[in-house]
Amino acid sequence: MLLIFLMISGSFVAVRWISKIEEEQSFMKLHEETDYLAEHIQLNIDNDRGQLEIIAAVIARAESFTDQILWDILDSYSNIGLISRLELLLPDDTIVTRHGEIRIQDSLSFDKEAALGSHITDLENDFINDGQPILRHYVPVIQNNQITAMLYGVIEVASLPSILINDPYDGEAAAYLMEGETGNLIVDTWHSELGNLWDMGKRQMADGYDYEQLKEGLINGKSDYVVFVSETIGKYLYFYYEPLDINDWRIALSVPEDVVFENSNLVKHVTSLFLGFEIIVFIIYFIWMITYIKKETREKQLQLDMINATNNVEKYLFNAHENRNNITLALKEVAKISHAEEIYLYMKESQMHIYSWQKNEITYASLMENEVPISLFYYFKKGNQDFISFDRAEINQLLGKKHPLPVKTLGVISIRDTDNHICGFLMVVNMSPRERIADFLRNIRYSFNMCYNNISTYNIIKEFGEKDMLCGVYNRNRFETNLIKYPSLYKTSLACIYIDVNGLHELNNTQGHESGDEMLKAVAQMIRENFEAEHTYRIGGDEFIIFVIDTPEDVITEKIKQLKATLNSFGYSISVGMEWQTQVIDMDDLVRRAEKKMYVEKKNYYNDKNHDRRKNLT
Repeated sequence: MLLIFLMISGSFVAVRWISKIEEEQSFMKLHEETDYLAEHIQLNIDNDRGQLEIIAAVIARAESFTDQILWDILDSYSNIGLISRLELLLPDDTIVTRHGEIRIQDSLSFDKEAALGSHITDLENDFINDGQPILRHYVPVIQNNQITAMLYGVIEVASLPSILINDPYDGEAAAYLMEGETGNLIVDTWHSELGNLWDMGKRQMADGYDYEQLKEGLINGKSDYVVFVSETIGKYLYFYYEPLDINDWRIALSVPEDVVFENSNLVKHVTSLFLGFEIIVFIIYFIWMITYIKKETREKQLQLDMINATNNVEKYLFNAHENRNNITLALKEVAKISHAEEIYLYMKESQMHIYSWQKNEITYASLMENEVPISLFYYFKKGNQDFISFDRAEINQLLGKKHPLPVKTLGVISIRDTDNHICGFLMVVNMSPRERIADFLRNIRYSFNMCYNNISTYNIIKEFGEKDMLCGVYNRNRFETNLIKYPSLYKTSLACIYIDVNGLHELNNTQGHESGDEMLKAVAQMIRENFEAEHTYRIGGDEFIIFVIDTPEDVITEKIKQLKATLNSFGYSISVGMEWQTQVIDMDDLVRRAEKKMYVEKKNYYNDKNHDRRKNLT
């Protein structure tokens, strides 16, 4: 009896202690769910701003804000992140919309938005789609250190719940995003229509809470919770709110009491029966409870680890187009959570690029497509999204050949472009055989899709901004960017060759611009055959600049002679100025000296009566 009394007394104390911990964890979970939702919203806004800043940099290089090629690119940025479409606000307060169409309006002010810089607006009306509520995400377009336009992405408020809200508490919680000062709701998953929080009237508050506490906390940007009775379901709602680092926005969750304390109530109910059982049943149940709690704790910890790993993979891969080392960091996150022995990432750009992880080491290689297990391509081309198996026979059938390691488990997810075409896959070998790991791999598929599409888009935009499309060499933008790098590239000497194509103007006037273009392409082709294309630039209509590194002056002079002779055989002529220095003090001076020598040669060319411009014109 003494033993029974001691066990029951100790159990009673333990029950009270466990119940208290469960209640505290319930409040902590409500706080954490709200924090996670706030971080998710902030991450989406930051991701969109990064995309907009890249696009604004591309727009700044355009000659015209209504250029059709530019808008073909901009129009492709639809339904990316939170943004449904892109528009430009010009200094005269006109709007450039899809396909470069100019629209006159009087509701937006360029001066007002430009003064705010990069920012996101509160609720506004869309004057294109029947006044629907929207947000506008602005970034400035800067040319010559001046804001010449404001690029903004249109965020349709109606689409925000499906993008931003990740069903906290398995969909049994309601989420709110609002303007703190006005109470205007931006997102409301509880009510069918958006409205104003203050217009909804006061609620019956639980003991210890009052309406003014709620209103003051929201307006002043505090983090707190209140408890009130829902007019819809007649139950107590636990309402937690906190400020966002975006305008004066607030994020909040409301959860019914039975959902908030679901685990706590379950523990109380089970332990109340537990105290009435016989000693043996008590001991068995106690052992079961310990086992159950440990299992749930491990599962919850794994779930949290997977959420953090998913966020980290997305964060690393978002900027992988600028820093390829981020792919390495992302693969390490995948390896850490999956406990895999090997990981292979195949990403197809101009050819097949492979990242391989094995025993905490990352290697990088380039392989052609036929060196990758061809059976994987066949499998995914049939429309399959992933292959995750813990069956050796099924795995061996797919791979079709022996792997260096005995493959016990295998997870492969496909990577696709925006047209849903296969562009690679992520293969995880000998991962932990748990279904949650399989879910984790499926979740990160979208991050790797985003990574591939970002890299492809970045390369296209970069090529448009730096290549001369006619001659296939770098343009003036790349020339001005690279100019400051050359003093650090040479060891013994650096030469600048300044070339001007003779007779281009006359050829255009007499035979048409197509003939002039053919001459420029021929000159560019001959330059690339005699000099390195990496250091060749077309800086004007008929002007080219070439830098030659660590090459004797007489060798360069001979190459120039060969270039002239080859072009002369085609009936083309060029004027060339070359400046060769062993110690470059000023790059601008090096270029000017070469240009000056070119003009001397060009003057001599036209002083020849056979090349007189006036004679050619007559």
